[in-house]
Amino acid sequence: MANVIFRYSVTPSYGCCGDSDGGFALTLTDGGDVEYMEYKFCKITESCRHFDLSPNAAAEIGSIISENNARLDDIPHKLENGSFDGDIFDISFGSRKYCGLNISVTDLARLKKRRPSYYEANKNAIENVNFIAELTGRILGIIINEIPEL
Repeated sequence: MANVIFRYSVTPSYGCCGDSDGGFALTLTDGGDVEYMEYKFCKITESCRHFDLSPNAAAEIGSIISENNARLDDIPHKLENGSFDGDIFDISFGSRKYCGLNISVTDLARLKKRRPSYYEANKNAIENVNFIAELTGRILGIIINEIPEL
């Protein structure tokens, strides 16, 4: 059985079971298999497609994750960014799993200027979210470059 190198799943936090937009999940295994699943709400599988990633791209992704192991080990599994609603992001780098709402990069300089007290209270948590979002973006960029139909 293949091991998961990377998994990226986005699902809405609310809706009715069977609604057409229930999110998606992309999973990369160490064999280079990419599985892309689309869901109806309540994780009802709507479609499932498989693609092959080149060995070089899979190795590059594995190296990126390995290079960041120490930093990943320091990040809590529950990502906090102040969101209480929106899309649920589940992201895995090998056996390390992270979950949070609306995971995206925040401009820390802008936030510090506009909301200094919020910035000071949440700086470390936002830096963690930014790191996960940036690392995820790098990996997705490699996958999408190889499999543009995603």
